[in-house]
Amino acid sequence: MKKRKPTSAPTDPLQISTKPVGELALPDRCDRCIAVKLKFRNRLPFQHFPGIFSSIDSVTKNTSEGYCDTVGRLPDWLAELGAVGYRKPPHWSQFRRLIPAHNILLTGAPDAILVRPDGSHIIIDYKTARLSAGQDELFPVYEVQLNGYALIAEVCGFAPVSGLALVYMEPDTDPPGGHAQLCRPDGFQMGFVARIVNVKLNTAMLDPLLARVRALYDRRELPAGRPGCEDCRRVDALARTVLPRAVPPASKSQPLKWTKIEEFAELVRQQIARHPKFAQIRPEWIVAYGSNHARCAGENRLYQLTGEREPEPGMSCARYFVQLSLNDWSIMTDHERDELVHDALMRIDPDRPEEGRVSERKSKSAVHRRRADST
Repeated sequence: MKKRKPTSAPTDPLQISTKPVGELALPDRCDRCIAVKLKFRNRLPFQHFPGIFSSIDSVTKNTSEGYCDTVGRLPDWLAELGAVGYRKPPHWSQFRRLIPAHNILLTGAPDAILVRPDGSHIIIDYKTARLSAGQDELFPVYEVQLNGYALIAEVCGFAPVSGLALVYMEPDTDPPGGHAQLCRPDGFQMGFVARIVNVKLNTAMLDPLLARVRALYDRRELPAGRPGCEDCRRVDALARTVLPRAVPPASKSQPLKWTKIEEFAELVRQQIARHPKFAQIRPEWIVAYGSNHARCAGENRLYQLTGEREPEPGMSCARYFVQLSLNDWSIMTDHERDELVHDALMRIDPDRPEEGRVSERKSKSAVHRRRADST
């Protein structure tokens, strides 16, 4: 009897909320950063979100629902949406939809679901922020987020959905009657002004974005990042600090062609042009090499400076080799980097550059000073 081949069990669906999907709609998105978030299920280290915003959102929802329960209608600031009542949104664990085409479990937690006279629904999301140009830049994210809610609502008993809207709750920081009226015996109260932005209902926009989410998550290697992405730079610096052996160390025969080396060379040129005492030093005399170790051996623990002859044939001028700690260089401020380059130039004797060596007198005196400071 022929044995059956064991069938592999289907993989569990990728669970993701609607808002991260919206990041793929941003024109200046970084696919590498999005892929990192997907791999970690958006649970990145060192993230802290102030709880006050969640408290304000909760008060906003409870206030509008409480007013409707007490007065029998929605607050006036929601009147332009044409709704006559509300339905309490389910918990996010019950508000979800499986997208079989991409094996993605799409979840969400809408702030409010209002009911119109014809029985259709309008889904709204509260934003505790001023409607500014910066918020407009995030509009593609919010548009995808709300359309994701509409897609889920279709299978969760809230069909049909006839509208979507953002409700910006702007802090009223300059009340007409002055600030004194805001005081209470136990503190003060603050008002908010609602500004409504209608969002186009277009659930079809989700499919290509979900396909992209699936492709990014399934990749074995991270995609290329957006040029100049600051978050990518921080992630790389973190990886080199935590896993210094993940990248091969630098050597003088194979310098690392990283932006950090170019930054160092540019600061050298600026320092030489800025200070007359460095006028005899030529920028090409100083060659920087990166180190992926947490620290370089050296008096100041950020770099080591040695004077040697350039090994390339036909080059007779002296070169000063500066081995940098790229991990520390990545987290230094611009002022600290400038001071480090200034310190390196101070240790080179501009009166005798042809000897190609560090001034021993300055090096020894620096050692004595640091030893004195440490004791």
